[in-house]
Amino acid sequence: MKLKERNKLTIVAKFLGVVFLVSCIRNIVMEMLHPFKLEQAQVIHRQMLQLVSHMQRAEHRVPSHLQNRPNNSGRPWGYHARDDAFLAAVRYLTHARYNMTLWRDLDLMKLQVPQPLSEFTSPCWWVHNVRQNHCPWGMEPSRAPLAELASRKGSGETRVLRCLPYFYIIGQGKSGTTDLFNRLTKHPDVAPHAMKETQWVCRARLRESCSSFETYLNLLQKSANFIQKKHKHDTVNPYITSDATPGYFSYIDFWDMLPGNEGCTEPCVTNADIIHHLNPRAKIILSLRNPTDRLYSYYFFKSAILGRMVSKQDFHDLVNREIGKFNNCLASQSLRGCCYNYTIADSLTEELDLRRGIYLVFLMDWMKVFPSNQIHVQTFEDYTSNETKHLAEIFKFLNLKSLPDAALSKITTLKTAGPRKYGRTVGDMMAETRVTLDRFYKPHNEELATLMGKDYW
Repeated sequence: MKLKERNKLTIVAKFLGVVFLVSCIRNIVMEMLHPFKLEQAQVIHRQMLQLVSHMQRAEHRVPSHLQNRPNNSGRPWGYHARDDAFLAAVRYLTHARYNMTLWRDLDLMKLQVPQPLSEFTSPCWWVHNVRQNHCPWGMEPSRAPLAELASRKGSGETRVLRCLPYFYIIGQGKSGTTDLFNRLTKHPDVAPHAMKETQWVCRARLRESCSSFETYLNLLQKSANFIQKKHKHDTVNPYITSDATPGYFSYIDFWDMLPGNEGCTEPCVTNADIIHHLNPRAKIILSLRNPTDRLYSYYFFKSAILGRMVSKQDFHDLVNREIGKFNNCLASQSLRGCCYNYTIADSLTEELDLRRGIYLVFLMDWMKVFPSNQIHVQTFEDYTSNETKHLAEIFKFLNLKSLPDAALSKITTLKTAGPRKYGRTVGDMMAETRVTLDRFYKPHNEELATLMGKDYW
């Protein structure tokens, strides 16, 4: 047989093999769909088309400058260092919708959380096996704690302690959360932490290999290891754990692609619902700041990460643009719907995201699931004016032992953590910009004051 004819037969054979494989896959799919009625199969098909359409729209929403962001611009939010962070999350969630294992991991409201043991103050329990960590975001902070677990095997210790946070610092970003966390962790009964903010509930779990509940526990394993070392039988272990992720208060981008929010025009499941499900007794700490000042600080913070030039005029232009977008949104959606509408200002770009300064909307979602005695709200302005007083109040709120005056003074005299460095020579915002922002936030600040029974700004 000639070589040319032999090659033709080979190509035909491969083609027939592919046809046979496709036919087999089709039959398997039809068998899987057999219990469903035809109408239900058609609904599934329509949902697939809708998700594809959603992803295509998301691609058009991403600003063109995303193609030119610095390589490290996505790092602080737990996404890839490249500039396709937004699309990567959309593609992953689109894929997860039709992957049973991934969808189960993302559906935290159906997670069966182990029962915490009364011998620990923090919500902790014993296990005998810990899965390997495959999440790039959690690899570094969990490397040493997991290696420590492996080294114990030779000592005869078979149990491993796993813990969730006892308290959360949920926000708001640029309201002193880094400094507050730094001082709180100096209390002798607060366990050491591998990182301030895991970002797992709102961001890190939305990427490949990071959605498993085990990933979250791995990020907290340094604290769990410490508590296990200090544990004594017949006594209640006093050490507590935390997660100080300021994005938890208001950041839930991609909410409409997550389990529990199917068919919702506004979030049906928020970060507050998820954290309450993980630990109904969690203590919640919230630091708020004059939203006008907070937005200006956030502008410099984000610009530093993106390598963006800053100026008063640039900030002024961004403010006017976002207020216009927000007002357009209110023409067709409720206030809450617009506050959670991440298409107005993608949190992964250089947009200001001024909607996150409408504190009332987000706080009410937290107050729906957590009782008032589990939520401590303070202002950045009050905290910085008298750190000693407010730290003592928070220690009491967390049921931590009171510290002697000398020990408390040592904590309060620490150098301030997280001060702004980028753009310090720019000075204050333009007077016109401040007037515009104050006017925008005023009705929402007044409603917040009515809810809390306290005047703020």
